[in-house]
Amino acid sequence: MSASITGKSTSETLSDWGMSMYSKKIDVVRGFQTSVNIAFDLHNENKIKTFIPTMSSIDIVEDVLHSINVQNQSRARLLVGAYGRGKSHIILVLMSLLFKK
Repeated sequence: MSASITGKSTSETLSDWGMSMYSKKIDVVRGFQTSVNIAFDLHNENKIKTFIPTMSSIDIVEDVLHSINVQNQSRARLLVGAYGRGKSHIILVLMSLLFKK
């Protein structure tokens, strides 16, 4: 470890710089919870706003939205994933998109 003028190691200084750089671009929602209960959170706007889309989740949402066409007969979907991967959150967002008045 090398020392810098601030008394911190070079890696600590770079880490601090990196955190300040990202903190200007990334905003973490206070009170963020990873748990989603579809029945209880259906009308909870904050749960819907805290959804962080990944490329996979965007593909799923797009696929479901394309499948709602009346002529499309392939509408059933099976969503499989490990605990805590966001399956319920994706469903919550989809339900919000589909059923919002």
